[in-house]
Amino acid sequence: MKFDVILTNPPFQDRINRKKTPHKLWIDFTLNVFDRLLREGGSLVQVSPASFASPSNVVLDLMAKHQTHVLRLETEHHFPDIASTFSDYWIEKSPNDARPTLVSIGDEHFKVELDDRVRYLPNDLSRLSLSIHSKVMFAGGPKLPVEWDYVTAHNIRRYDNNPSLRENQDADHPYPVFHTNKSTWWSSIRQGWADHRKVMWTRSGYTKPFYDAGVLGGTDMVYYVRVATDAEGRALAHNLNSALFQYVYKTAKWSGFGNERVFAGLPQVPSDSCLTDDEMFALFSLTHEEVEYVRGTLGTRRRAAR
Repeated sequence: MKFDVILTNPPFQDRINRKKTPHKLWIDFTLNVFDRLLREGGSLVQVSPASFASPSNVVLDLMAKHQTHVLRLETEHHFPDIASTFSDYWIEKSPNDARPTLVSIGDEHFKVELDDRVRYLPNDLSRLSLSIHSKVMFAGGPKLPVEWDYVTAHNIRRYDNNPSLRENQDADHPYPVFHTNKSTWWSSIRQGWADHRKVMWTRSGYTKPFYDAGVLGGTDMVYYVRVATDAEGRALAHNLNSALFQYVYKTAKWSGFGNERVFAGLPQVPSDSCLTDDEMFALFSLTHEEVEYVRGTLGTRRRAAR
């Protein structure tokens, strides 16, 4: 049996197997209800946690591929005794036909084309924030050639019988590998790309790209972009630390970590010169209102080129 309309508040977590699948039962429930119980053209109207904004979340993918009519966020005031963020939404089981989605966040209401181009929802979702991310991250232009190595210096290698990775240097582990902003670990294996000039950063904590002249490798927390010269590396690191990109890193982050798909979607920026913040804003055609929003979010002052 399939239904025309399903109104639901799915179970949040599996209390029996919670150690194995914490906080994910509602996602499986949503997918199964949509696939197995809702007829074609039917409507799912659901209250759920608002934790579907990241680019790897299958519920956001479901919204983008089908006709999502309404998305309301910050509705947790309806559930004062539950410590979570809530949302509700209306998804029609029909292919997305480019009709806009009405988004409501408190007193703000705006429409957006919620399709495959919108790879995530920024954690400060608003009309302005979505416009900024659309110009910088969703525009579809050339991307930075971001690379990573999740295998060679994965943090689990510390626990092998003969570990190739340690937190402290010794004779058997002479090769430095960048891990987080506060820690460099040591490996017995020199990664092939470590000798290259590159701009690096970690997905743990604050995103602070920096230039490395071929000294460091990286753990599974690290992302990098190879460059040809010292000057190119310093310019690229400078530009990736601009106010605009610091805003992107801050608002495209969930659970305290950066996201691979966000980093892989970073646009090409100049590496032949260091841009001021104002020049970077102009490069992506931000309006005065959007610039002031970025500055207000970061609390930053204008930065000059180096």
